[in-house]
Amino acid sequence: MPTIKNIWKKLSDRKKAPRKWWHPEISVEPGHKDVVAELHKEYSNTINKTMLSMLGVGLYCLLTVIGSPDRSLIAPVSTITAPIIGSSISFTGFLFVAPGLLIGLIIYLHILLHYFEKIERERLQLNQNINSGEPHIKAVPAIFNFDDKLSRFLSSITFYWFVPLVLWVISWKAFARTELIRPLLLVSLTVTSALIFLKIRRAQDDNRLKINAFRWSVLVGLCAFSAYVITNNNYLHRPMDLKREDLRKAWLVGVDLHDANFENANLEGAYLMRANLQRTHIIESNLQGAHLQGADLQGAHLQGTNLQGALIQWANLQDAHLQGTHLQGANLQGALIQWADLQGADLQKTYLVGAHLQWANLQWTHLQGANLQGADLQGANLKEADLQGANLLRAHLLRAHLLKAHLNGALLKETYLKGADLQGADLRGADLKGADLKGADNWNKALYSPEIINDLGLPNDHNKKLELLTEDESSPGN
Repeated sequence: MPTIKNIWKKLSDRKKAPRKWWHPEISVEPGHKDVVAELHKEYSNTINKTMLSMLGVGLYCLLTVIGSPDRSLIAPVSTITAPIIGSSISFTGFLFVAPGLLIGLIIYLHILLHYFEKIERERLQLNQNINSGEPHIKAVPAIFNFDDKLSRFLSSITFYWFVPLVLWVISWKAFARTELIRPLLLVSLTVTSALIFLKIRRAQDDNRLKINAFRWSVLVGLCAFSAYVITNNNYLHRPMDLKREDLRKAWLVGVDLHDANFENANLEGAYLMRANLQRTHIIESNLQGAHLQGADLQGAHLQGTNLQGALIQWANLQDAHLQGTHLQGANLQGALIQWADLQGADLQKTYLVGAHLQWANLQWTHLQGANLQGADLQGANLKEADLQGANLLRAHLLRAHLLKAHLNGALLKETYLKGADLQGADLRGADLKGADLKGADNWNKALYSPEIINDLGLPNDHNKKLELLTEDESSPGN
């Protein structure tokens, strides 16, 4: 039965696993002086060239990623020439090629460093054994061969932290696309963890435990962080900035764009079928003729946006902000528009057959000539809305608020009006055949055509009295 003392002894032995993996025993067998000097020079020069190549590729990647607009992630702007290989690729392709090149260079650099450290130890051993008067083996003048604090700091940044920094910047750019989060996050975490482990393994004996304690804590923290974010992609999601971008006829079918900023963007004729546009800001943008069938626009901000002639069938617009939106001639068949705010929106001749508008705010909206056949407007606010000539055949208006609504010439045949508030509503010229008017609230305070007044048993001067009463109520001092 092994005791704690024996286990600790084994863990402390640098000749046995696991300690030999990160702190191997150093053995130095000096070779010939001239051979060591030549090898030291060759390794130093090769490391210097590789280091400069890596820095060049890394800086190019940083400038390309930081300087590219978010539009590059969803629509081809122009191709990018990949460093070293020289091929022209898309920006999304570049986000995968660039890490591959950097990883290749950093692996090669650390292989060279591994063998260079052996040669460096041999050089130092030989210099200690050289007789007085004999020349020492001099180190090649390179930043990683200098012994001052600044040079050692810059070398450490270059060999261990520069590539992770570039990879995290690339990952941050890609985090605007949900499907790119996991692969690039894994690459960044793996490379960062591997280089921290190498740093731990190569630590000098002086103050080793104290320095490595912090590095181990960082490594453990990275592992814990990766375990969390790998299963919670949205934690790292970055809202895409597409403000004032020209995305006319862009192909964005099924793309996840939630929380993106499309303010003042031009999306005329864009293809956004089944796209995730939850909580997006599309304020005062141009979506004329856009294809939004089945798109998810829950909680989206579309104030003042031009959606004339847009195809928005079966889209989800629940809780959307559509104040002052231009929807003339748009097709919203079967759309889910519950609790949406459409105050003052222009929906003239809009196709809303079978649309779900329960509890939506349609106050002061322009719905002249709109087709609302079979639409569900339960609890909707239609106060002072203009529905002249609208088709509300078999529409569901249970407890809807139609206070002072303009329904002149509207088709309300077989419309369900139970509990709807008709106070001050103008129903003159409307087709009310089969509509249960007496099931509505304040049905006797609405304006009707003469034949409807007779059918309802109201006095012949009903409209005149009601208009005078309305004038008295709206006059100053009342």
